[in-house]
Amino acid sequence: MSYVSMDEEYLDLIEANKQKWTRIVAKHLVGATITNVAYVSDEDCRKLDWYSAPAVLQLMGKDGIAFEIFAMQDDEGNDGGALGTTLEELQTIPVI
Repeated sequence: MSYVSMDEEYLDLIEANKQKWTRIVAKHLVGATITNVAYVSDEDCRKLDWYSAPAVLQLMGKDGIAFEIFAMQDDEGNDGGALGTTLEELQTIPVI
């Protein structure tokens, strides 16, 4: 196997993974309605051992199930994270 083909295989795997997760996320988010915005409470930050409180988007799914979305520092949930936006006047939703 040549180095170039290994890179192409790796890029194909990355693309397939992006497509897989796009489908999974879209299934839950497309059509959902934001019902409230808050920040993670001090109590919940202590329970999670977080120093940073991220914004929480509270949503109602099209199936009627309520859920929340919040940013984390990484996939392991080591701390809360900021949210970036494409809004000129709100480019970042900060942690507190």
